[in-house]
Amino acid sequence: GFYLMNQDRLGLSSDQTKKLMALKMAFMKTKIMEKARIHVLHMETMSLMMRHNVDVNQVQKNMDKVLAHKKKIMRAFVTMVAGAHKVLTDEQFAKAKKLWREMMMMHHGMMGGMMGPHPPYHHPGM
Repeated sequence: GFYLMNQDRLGLSSDQTKKLMALKMAFMKTKIMEKARIHVLHMETMSLMMRHNVDVNQVQKNMDKVLAHKKKIMRAFVTMVAGAHKVLTDEQFAKAKKLWREMMMMHHGMMGGMMGPHPPYHHPGM
């Protein structure tokens, strides 16, 4: 992600890069597995919805499961970002924030204001 893309500008050590890669890998594994579970639940739910008599309780249970898997992905993302911040020194973190702000300003400028006065919030992640 962002920190790894800017490792030279941030002056990351090889140890920091390894730690960031490990955090990203752990997140990606969780994301892939949870998205697969969500996909299977969607397939099962669509099958239930095609029946003449829809089992509403089962469909709702599946929806709750989908939301639980999405929550796991969001929590894993927060864990990754928090861990990534801890890997950086105070100086590197300040530099990363500056780079991120510049990137957001450029992105907003390139969008030509099409997105309204405020671009949607997007954390740089790693």
